[in-house]
Amino acid sequence: MALAPEQFASLKKVLSKPSAKASAALGVPARHIETFLRNLETMARRGQLVLGQEKILVAYRPNKTGGKTFDGAAVTSSLKAGNAVFALGSDETIVEAKKGAVTLLAATNKSDKEGSLCVVCGAGQLWIFTAGKLIAEIGDAPPPITGRADWRRSWRELRKSLDEHFEHCVDSEKGFRYWHDRKKRVLLVGPDRTEKLFHHSLFWWCNNFIIDAIDVHGEANAMGQDKTDITIVTEIGSIVIEVKWMGKNANNTRYAQVRIKEGMIQVADYLNRNKRLMQGFLVIYDARDDQAHSTKSTYPKKCRHTRCEPPVIYFLRSETPSEMAVRVAAENQDQAP
Repeated sequence: MALAPEQFASLKKVLSKPSAKASAALGVPARHIETFLRNLETMARRGQLVLGQEKILVAYRPNKTGGKTFDGAAVTSSLKAGNAVFALGSDETIVEAKKGAVTLLAATNKSDKEGSLCVVCGAGQLWIFTAGKLIAEIGDAPPPITGRADWRRSWRELRKSLDEHFEHCVDSEKGFRYWHDRKKRVLLVGPDRTEKLFHHSLFWWCNNFIIDAIDVHGEANAMGQDKTDITIVTEIGSIVIEVKWMGKNANNTRYAQVRIKEGMIQVADYLNRNKRLMQGFLVIYDARDDQAHSTKSTYPKKCRHTRCEPPVIYFLRSETPSEMAVRVAAENQDQAP
């Protein structure tokens, strides 16, 4: 039975709050988590004054107390010593500061391994993880998204929303960088791996523009060791989105046409093992050349689950329209008799 609009609004308001999500997962009172996150939001707002270009990873330790005061001076001092991984106790003090990786991948793994709440804090931005799930991003909308209410859609229009995300955030690097070498069509790696460049942007989009989702989370633990990339929870079931890329990155990792088959098998496995998943999507960002994209983007149809949509494969342009026109004109001239 569908929820009435006011029932849905109330449910979404409660369940979509990061403090409520973390409280339910960790068994810690939501008011304590709200205080913890409010402290980090203050740090993020102060941005350049405290963090500059640095990021910190902060874990919540509800059973610890009695550390140093968590303030700008303490954070600055720790960063100068190379310590960017913190643990805050329930009294909002620093109970641990040490060296370590400060990436979204590190926060995912740390929160998963410890069953804890971890936050990556940068100037103006927070990424919040609970037990291996990215549950929220807090911060300013990346350009050119701010103010575009016309992009807000139902999960029933997810395919169209994926296209709009690609058009306005991905195509020609409008919302984030992903080329290491545009001319050679080599993708960046980054601290969180190439795939995460696209995953983070799509997660943000779904979390902000799928208006009737009860919840959106990333890297959720599936029924087994694998993790799904993005899960959209609706009132009648959940949708899984698997994100992949093809081509070559700066580490010389290469993925060819077989990547499509592998992705379809992976989504089918999710759908078979978790009956609460009502629909699956495979989204691939293709950095191969245009000929390979046009001629080598098929897959065995038997790999497609009945609840999985056809793979969505987006070609990553490395040329502007004018650059492409010049190249094509030159190629045609060379081939002229």
